Amino acid sequence: MNYSTTRNLTFSGRMAIVALILSIFAFAGQVKADEFTAKEQAAIAKHQQILEEQIAQSEHKLEMQAEATFVEQVKESEQEFMALVCTAHGLDADRETGACYE
Repeated sequence: MNYSTTRNLTFSGRMAIVALILSIFAFAGQVKADEFTAKEQAAIAKHQQILEEQIAQSEHKLEMQAEATFVEQVKESEQEFMALVCTAHGLDADRETGACYE
């Protein structure tokens, strides 16, 4: 790398002060947030209530679907188990009663 071609940049004190002042105003403008009015707070509370109800309904639906899937898987596993046990003893399996027969 050839260091002889690098240049010195001139520092502008005025530009630094302007940048500092702009940064201070930008930060100070964000510090103070307006409070919500009573009407806005009521609207927010209503929306939160609606969201909570929808979340509860979705969770209930998911729980019911999971339970139905689980019950179906248990039934299938029981039928497979009975078929294996019956076959191991030389018997046939009856799916409706869940019993072995000759």
